[in-house]
Amino acid sequence: MLQLKLDEARELLFDLAVEGIDKKLLSGTFRLKINEIEYGFPCTITEDKIKVSIPALSSVLKEGNAGIYRATLDIVGNNTFLVPWNDTIEIKVDPKVVAKPEPVLEEVAKDVKIKAYLTSDNKVEETKPVKKTTTKNTSLRNKLF
Repeated sequence: MLQLKLDEARELLFDLAVEGIDKKLLSGTFRLKINEIEYGFPCTITEDKIKVSIPALSSVLKEGNAGIYRATLDIVGNNTFLVPWNDTIEIKVDPKVVAKPEPVLEEVAKDVKIKAYLTSDNKVEETKPVKKTTTKNTSLRNKLF
């Protein structure tokens, strides 16, 4: 069983052995059926390989679509339809953890008091709380602030 990660692109390679049909006439599609919807990815066919490039499926599928699904490799050429491979594919989702900080609403203290200690002659004194004063004299206010 093949495994695909939902959010990663992946390239699949299949060995190719063809008899009775010219390889130049072949075209192929890798089909993946998920929840009754079929997704098809074109194949590149070389002399001895079939290459399928599968983009990240997260652009078309949701994380809830992780699981096991049916897949086929369909080859058409010279009026012939062939299915050289069919199996199940597991689509996985990497575990994720998302943490989002919540705003902390703290009440800001309305009465802020400033205290300072002055020392003189080996004495420690506590200053009085500072009170905000207002004055109408703007020149005095500008000198103070």
